[in-house]
Order: sequence, then structure tokens, then C-alpha cells
Amino acid sequence: MRRFRGLGLIIACLTLGAFVAPLVSAQSAAANVVDLAAMTLDSSVLPNGYDFQRESTLTAEQVVAGAKGIDAKALTGAGFQTMYASVYQSEDGKRRIRSYVSAWTSEDAATKGFALLEDETKTMPGGTFKDAAGTTGQEPREITTGTYTDAGANKAKVTTIDTSFREKDVLAGVAVETLDGSTPDSKVAASMAKALQQRVATVQSGKSPSGVDLALGERSLALTADGQPVQIGFLTSTEAETLYGLSGSSLHSFKSSYVSAISLGSTQKPLPLVSASVTSFTSSRDAQTVVAQANELFPTLDQSSERDGLKVSGADKVVAFAYANELTHPDKQDSYRIVLSAGANLVVIDVVGAPDADTAANTGETLAKAQVGCLSKDAKTPCQAPALPKALTGR
Repeated sequence: MRRFRGLGLIIACLTLGAFVAPLVSAQSAAANVVDLAAMTLDSSVLPNGYDFQRESTLTAEQVVAGAKGIDAKALTGAGFQTMYASVYQSEDGKRRIRSYVSAWTSEDAATKGFALLEDETKTMPGGTFKDAAGTTGQEPREITTGTYTDAGANKAKVTTIDTSFREKDVLAGVAVETLDGSTPDSKVAASMAKALQQRVATVQSGKSPSGVDLALGERSLALTADGQPVQIGFLTSTEAETLYGLSGSSLHSFKSSYVSAISLGSTQKPLPLVSASVTSFTSSRDAQTVVAQANELFPTLDQSSERDGLKVSGADKVVAFAYANELTHPDKQDSYRIVLSAGANLVVIDVVGAPDADTAANTGETLAKAQVGCLSKDAKTPCQAPALPKALTGR
């Protein structure tokens, strides 16, 4: 059993280039983030040897960060709503696959927006690229090859094959890349582009791709209004176990899992962090088993103590832990985790790095109650999270 990795993995999302940006307002409500999250590629369709790195939404400001000759107003004025991106990388750090989708106000807007997003001379002015005609998806479409300098700390030279296309009012793309100077595999690039096009089309038809439950995403708390998204989307069983630092747990048998995590701080000081995840199992018994074994399944939290007798209306089984976060206050209980089952669903709520233990606990219990309410049959969707307290947000 490995040590809990959730906090470290979320912090990594804030410091790995593509998702680094100041706090921004939430994306347009017209863009369905759950649908976008279901479209990008996951480990079930990627080649062997790629590990999940990060996934989240990107605003217009984040998309044009570092660009020249184009700004956020140009994108939003053209009908851009939001972008969603996911990143997987090989264990040796030499290969990477990025898939991304962006929502636009109409098919016409997406068609015109393609020229804005895919003009690498403006969006990535430091790189060297060549465009060729694409064959995947609807027009406009293209295959871009070339090199650019990675935004991460290592500033590696990245060689890319980036296939981009339109599907109705969504622009999509997948980049197969190397960070060691070698040439990316063109057959893998073609295969990944086809897989992405199929997933986008599946979601647009109202169906869920394999391992994804769109209805579950709609019933999961949307936390993004209060902070910077750092981890949002569906997870495979392997990815969920990695997030929580588990190995060989009963989580491998779940049907679908959706997580939302936000930072209420900055890139340099990301705490407090708030996360909520919902995982669906075949039966309520399976979900309750995970809760009952929470002490064994989830590695020991620093300075933790279990809260006795916590009840959440609508939940079948509940456990809660107060604990210390390992980054800023390793000797002070300023964080809170709730693990509960509601029917065949498992809910995990984390509040990390609050000003004090009471704020962490009160916030966690409020979110847990709201999440269970969203899982009821009569609940409205999408699931809106209650506003976080000023003591936690600082505003």
C-alpha cells in the first residue's frame, strides 16, 4: 500500500505548465464540462506504458497564455466557451499524449474558431511547425508536425504530431509527442485521432463512452465557481487508485468515477484545496464495503483522528477523519475527509489546509450533505455546490 498521493498529485497539476494560471472566473454555464471530460482520451484507449498526469478545464485566458497576436477577448468574441484537456506521460518521461476539446457557441463559431486556435504562429510563437491536410473528423481539420519548448521546469524540446478537427460545435485534437528528440509514432497518432473522434461523436449523440457515466458526472458537485480547477473529470479504476495512493483495492470493480478538485489559493500557495469525488459500483454492498474498510484502504493520514457518530442525511454508511496536511501544517489538524456510501455510490470529500479544524469539518459536512442530495432520484442536474465559507475562500 502506498502513501496517500492525492494532495501531491493535485499540487503537481498546478505546477505542470498547461494548467498554471491565476485565479479566473468559472467557464460559461452553456459549456457542459461533464460532456467535454467524457470526450478526451483515457488510459483505457491509450497505448500501454502511459500514466495519467492531469486533466482540467482551461479558460480563454489560460489558452492564450504565452501567445502573441491573439488575446482572450478574440477567442470569447468568436464564440469560445471553454477547453478541456488531459495529459498522459510515459514512466520514463520521454513520451506524452495530450488530448483536448473546446466548446463553441455554434458549429459556425467552431469552424471560424479553428483558424484562431490552430494558428501556431500566434498561439505557440516560439515553435517551428508545418501543417498538412487531415483526414479525421469534419472540416476544418489538419495535422501539425514540428517542435516547441516545453512549458515545464525542464524546458525540454518537444517533437509533436498534433491532429486537430471539428465535430459539430466542438473542436478536438490529440498530440502524440516525444521529449527526447525522437520522432513520434505516426501510426499511434492516427490511431489516437480516430479514437478521439469516435469518443466526441459518441458523447454528442447522448451516449456514454466505455467506463464513463455521463449521468454520474451531472450528479457530481460542480466546485469550479469558487476557485481554480486543478483536477476535473472521469477516472478509470487505475487512475482512481493512483489519485488516492491505493493498489489492488476494491476500487478496481467500480463502474464509473468523477472527481472535481479546486484550489482556493495561488499557483505558489495552492492551499486550501477542496475535492469531491463520486464513484458508482454495481451494488450498494460494494460501496459500503469500501467505507467499512476506509482505515485499511486509505493510507494513514498525518495526525489523523476519526470522528465518531457523524451522520449525513441519505447516506447509508459514513466515516470521517480530521488530519494535518503535509505541506504547511504537518502537526496541526486543518484538514477533513469524509468517506460515505449512498446506494451504490461512494463519495469522498476532502478539505485540505483550512484555517482551522472546525472550518474544515463544517465545510466537508456541508459538501457531503449537498453531494448526497444530488444523488437522489429527484435531484436537479447539473449538481450545484453550495458556496464555500468566506473563512475558507478569503473572499
